[in-house]
Amino acid sequence: MSGKEASVFLVECDGELRCAKVYKEANARSFRQRAEYQEGRKVRNTRRARAMEKATRFGKQESEQAWQSAEVDALYQLAEAGVRVPHPYSFTNGVLIMEMVADAEGNPAPRLGELTFTAEEALAHHRFLTRQIIRMLCAGLVHGDLSEYNILLDKDGPVIIDLPQAINAAANNSAQRILDRDIGNVRAFFGRFAPELLAINHAPEIWHLYDKGLLHPESELSGQFEVKKKEADVGSLMRDIKDARDEAMRRSGLRIVEIEPADSAPKRPPRRPNPGVPLFESPPGPALSARGARSTPPSTPQAKSQPTPQAKPQAKPQAGDPRQAASPAPARPPAAPAPRPAPPQAPSEDSPSSASDAPRKRRRRRRGRSKPPGGGPST
Repeated sequence: MSGKEASVFLVECDGELRCAKVYKEANARSFRQRAEYQEGRKVRNTRRARAMEKATRFGKQESEQAWQSAEVDALYQLAEAGVRVPHPYSFTNGVLIMEMVADAEGNPAPRLGELTFTAEEALAHHRFLTRQIIRMLCAGLVHGDLSEYNILLDKDGPVIIDLPQAINAAANNSAQRILDRDIGNVRAFFGRFAPELLAINHAPEIWHLYDKGLLHPESELSGQFEVKKKEADVGSLMRDIKDARDEAMRRSGLRIVEIEPADSAPKRPPRRPNPGVPLFESPPGPALSARGARSTPPSTPQAKSQPTPQAKPQAKPQAGDPRQAASPAPARPPAAPAPRPAPPQAPSEDSPSSASDAPRKRRRRRRGRSKPPGGGPST
């Protein structure tokens, strides 16, 4: 049969029936979000690791091979830990040869999703699979896609298959969430036959024991574990981040610059000031009138009693006088405002200017009459 990532064939090898799992090409798979499951997986060869990070042609080939070989490594690791998985025989050119899981009659074992159970059978299988999940976690792995379609039932009980997406529980940030999903899928399936299982959730308790280093294959579970929530110490977290940043900068030889917090920064003036407060203050000095001339500021009694001394005019130095470059230029007193010129008046007929303009006006009239019609040039 065919799945999301591979097709499984029944083959004969050395006189025995075995399974051959042929992986599909990357563009023919329906399994998504593969990067989430690859987090925490390490590659020993640094050249392969750099190529996989840069996603070159060679890196894509190595990444594909690493994804396929992950199932073989997980099968050997879990079989050594006592988890019921198929025994692998060989893996070459994208083909995995492994044990065929058979039922009591010697036929390929069916999946759990194809069977029905009584309440007692559902409780027994659920208890057994919970122990298998704990053994997997004690070995450092989480299945990642555990459901009734990835569990076979042979004559001795459930067998877990399909492990290319198995994740490292200690190095993957999504391990707790994925473990909770796997346990929830198994509980929801067997809850169809034994509804009392729906009120039990072992995932928080299992992860709590694993996080504290107290989990072992025979750990007793209550099923009514309550997660204690407390507020995060943000201040301590920010101090740890700052210490780590300062240490990294010291190692790199960079200079650390302290930045003032935003509360101590000077505040900007308001966009619209209160009425009666000038927006800009005029600089000291004589004010300008509407016409542009400088107006004299009003005198005060102190200004009248103490007149300002004026500089005496000095004689204009002669050319070539050496004192001209040494002596500074005298300060000039402010010039008095120039009188406003009178508006021009039209000349009268009796004025002499009008008599002198008469011949000029007659010449203009003659030039205007000599223009041909249509505005063309005159001849």
